[in-house]
Amino acid sequence: MLPNPSKTARVRTARGRAARQRLRRITPWAGLLAFLAATGIGFDSITHPSLRSEWVVYGLPDFSAYEDAGVRKQAFIAFLAPQVEEINERILQQRQRLFTIWQNETEEGSLPEPDQRFLRHLGKEYRYEWPSQPQEADFQALAERVDAIPYSLAIAQAALETGWGTSSLARQDNNLYGMLCYDPGCGTMPTNRPPHLPYYEYATYHSPSASLRAYIRNLNSNPVYQELRDIRAQLREAGREMTGHALAAGLEGYSDEGDLYITKVRDIIRQNQLDADPDYLARNSGEPEIPPPS
Repeated sequence: MLPNPSKTARVRTARGRAARQRLRRITPWAGLLAFLAATGIGFDSITHPSLRSEWVVYGLPDFSAYEDAGVRKQAFIAFLAPQVEEINERILQQRQRLFTIWQNETEEGSLPEPDQRFLRHLGKEYRYEWPSQPQEADFQALAERVDAIPYSLAIAQAALETGWGTSSLARQDNNLYGMLCYDPGCGTMPTNRPPHLPYYEYATYHSPSASLRAYIRNLNSNPVYQELRDIRAQLREAGREMTGHALAAGLEGYSDEGDLYITKVRDIIRQNQLDADPDYLARNSGEPEIPPPS
């Protein structure tokens, strides 16, 4: 039996709101802005069609200038976590509307044009071909894609791919997740691409948040990560906590390292207690004391 769309949407939105409130206590925007100002980073506000506003960070702090590895990690978490939650907030808003439309379609049997247009656009964003006569299975399939990514997973993968924000790919191209593109001139040429592999370049982004959005969209839409989405849907259905450790099991196709890559991601989550309770995060990833750049 399919879940009650309205009830599911309310539960998921409430959980997302609670998570955002915890993060605001951990890394309030005012404190984060002060931290970024101290490191020479600027914020700019832009208009987004689905949000009243969105904060976009231009460039990364020079995390390699922080001699203390613990402080470097705290700063990286404080920098990235609120951006993950901001993107997740938009996704949960989309999910809420999807379930509301689903409920209306079930009760009334037809949908007004604005709702149909929203579903077509949502299907395009999440790479799901939305049919003209949708069935319950279509709503279910799209709902499995329109869902949040635990910030513990997003932070752990970014830390692994960039060495906690110190790699040249992250600093020069705002690429936090080793994302690739496949057209000549689409990004930065790799220096050691194996000749037997198809042509690719490393994608470049105008901001770290653009890289983060591309990463989350990739996990939510790429067929390679269907297992991750299945795990997430099963956790939702069972009412269990959606952790980065659990979803990491679906990352086998993210790297040639396969299971070893999953182990590395989980080690970062465990060693830095990224799936821990909010009290730990408040003590250890709030507003770190940033030393002057060396």
